[in-house]
Amino acid sequence: GNVLDAIINATVGAYDEYFGAITDEDTAYALQQGRTITVDNIEEAFKDAVSRQEGLVESKFGKGSTEYEEFFPQGVTEYRNATRQNMPTLTKRMAVTALKYAGDLGDEFVKIFTDFNNNYIAARKTQLEQKGLVSGDKSQTADNRDVVEIQLMKNLLFTASLHVGEPEKLPVYFDQSIVRHPEDGEEEEPIDP
Repeated sequence: GNVLDAIINATVGAYDEYFGAITDEDTAYALQQGRTITVDNIEEAFKDAVSRQEGLVESKFGKGSTEYEEFFPQGVTEYRNATRQNMPTLTKRMAVTALKYAGDLGDEFVKIFTDFNNNYIAARKTQLEQKGLVSGDKSQTADNRDVVEIQLMKNLLFTASLHVGEPEKLPVYFDQSIVRHPEDGEEEEPIDP
């Protein structure tokens, strides 16, 4: 008599929202991974460029000179060992110092490090924004899971209330094979993994 229509509709809606949130979270996470690869690639390319261009700075100003120290106060190793935390400082230092000595090192040198600084800032910002979206999607998935769990509990209680005193009817609604013990002479049903 359509007595279950309301809970069926509520359950379908809850499941649709839950699995939609899972899909959104997965998509956002995949995008985040792509953004992270972009940041990683820029970092590695920057480190390589610094190593290659250090020779130009050294040949132009001499190792140990004031100008050289402005570029490499802790040597090239500081750049090679750069972390995500100090990368913005290092890309900015190279861009600003390159611009300061543009007349000595040339426009191409300035462009290399200005581009690295700008590209890194943009890529890192995009990556962090995507991480925020993933975090929000995880929260939405958790909230939607709660809705599904509550709806399933309501379904159980409602269905049980329809059949008080008629426990033999409940297996029609609920698979109890995972909780039912086999009777004497009956084989235990295997549990699907």
